Amino acid sequence: MAPWGRPLSGFTLIEVLVVLTVLGVLVALALPSFLGARRRAYDAAAIAYLRQAVAADEVYASEHGGYATNRRALMGAGLRAPLPQLDLVVLEGGERYCLMARHRWGSRWYAASSGKGLYATSRPARSAPGTACP
Repeated sequence: MAPWGRPLSGFTLIEVLVVLTVLGVLVALALPSFLGARRRAYDAAAIAYLRQAVAADEVYASEHGGYATNRRALMGAGLRAPLPQLDLVVLEGGERYCLMARHRWGSRWYAASSGKGLYATSRPARSAPGTACP
């Protein structure tokens, strides 16, 4: 017992506030890195789906003599249906292909064309894909 009649157990208000402040700073430092990792995972999902679409387009071209002109033709060639958050756009078909994909919460559109292969575009994911292959 302390000389003024109060027991010496427990935390003071200042100690609790210091601990909460330190925890708040740690959360503020860690949160952006977690959000960045999530965005990179969304972009990786879009790239993986675009690779599957290119493979399905190659199958379609070997069976039909030209590349697919729409997503339904790619699904007929074995492409699985995308997750609701993934968008795939077929911009060209016939003699060459140009496909674009994005995850709605990712950072940008990704494209694959018969001339360039797979690459990241400068279009942010929130924009429209455009009408020509970038």
